[in-house]
Amino acid sequence: MYTLLPYDPQESNYYAQQSRVGEAIIEAVRESDVRHVVFLSSIGADQPSGTGMILSMHAQEERLRRLEGTNVLILRPGPFFENLYGILELIKHEGISGDAFAPDVPLPMIATREVEVARAATRGGLAPKSAAIRRTPRPHDLRTSQTSWHAPTKLRENHAYNNLLAGSLAIGASL
Repeated sequence: MYTLLPYDPQESNYYAQQSRVGEAIIEAVRESDVRHVVFLSSIGADQPSGTGMILSMHAQEERLRRLEGTNVLILRPGPFFENLYGILELIKHEGISGDAFAPDVPLPMIATREVEVARAATRGGLAPKSAAIRRTPRPHDLRTSQTSWHAPTKLRENHAYNNLLAGSLAIGASL
């Protein structure tokens, strides 16, 4: 069974919603005969605090580890290149791009198809009742301020990167 927690930053009670979905996934696994679970988590989910919205992934990893008699594979990719499509309108209309990361933090970005490569590489390779964590292959480190370089040329001309959580709140500010 392949699982993930749907990401909705507009959810008014994000952590409660993520917890409800996570518990529903656990209940579905327990009530079924599924004995192999893959969870698409996130880089940083190994940290119990200080990762913002990724904390819900940490909590789900902990729930999955407590499942008895189930093989669990946790994939922890970095940000997906495909998520950059979300900043195109910001660049186009405001002349900026931005994120919650400090501008000089290197991000191990990957393409979504690389997640399947990592999952397929473990097929049949987990021991009974085990939990494995796998980082996805071949990350491409880009500094946050460089991510908009992949936007179409007309959109990326004359725009600036804005750290939307400037100062000590910026993710990676203390790295």
